[in-house]
Amino acid sequence: MPISCSTANRLRLRSSVRVRFRPGADLIFNALDAQGILRMKLLVVTAMALLSVSAYAKDPEAFCDTGRPSPIEVALSKKLASAASTADMRSAQGEAYAKWDKELNRVYGDLLGSLHTDSDKDQLKRAQRAWLAFQKEEVAWLWSGALYGQTDTGTLAPVIVSDIGRAAVSKRVCELMRYRKMVYQSVD
Repeated sequence: MPISCSTANRLRLRSSVRVRFRPGADLIFNALDAQGILRMKLLVVTAMALLSVSAYAKDPEAFCDTGRPSPIEVALSKKLASAASTADMRSAQGEAYAKWDKELNRVYGDLLGSLHTDSDKDQLKRAQRAWLAFQKEEVAWLWSGALYGQTDTGTLAPVIVSDIGRAAVSKRVCELMRYRKMVYQSVD
């Protein structure tokens, strides 16, 4: 958006700096006072926040082998598109994570119930416990700062880590759905 003359006046331009590019051609830059600089910083931060929200508000991809997006991801995408703050983004991701966790438990229960022997059920239980332990440790590592090289990762770090966790749970749901399908096919 170009700055109009009235906006420039409101920014209280205070001094000029001459820069000579070639003989006879001067370019004048106006320096901003402290209040103008703060307004420009606010403008830049607002633009960056809007761009970051739009980066996470993408169309959901087809889920697993269904050929269509998951309703959970569709709802998340809509909420992220209308998120006005990082807190709104985290809230939307938290809701999506809770729904994926519920779906994970449902699909796991279905798969467990479809297995015929206690040995198969015990193996699945061990595999699921190992996956849960892996997820817990991976999230702890993501929060450790090792990924970012520092401990202060900014306000988008929770959004990024939450997105990684949510994606991992949805991926596990897909894996368990595929296993369940394989079990049903082996019975036929």
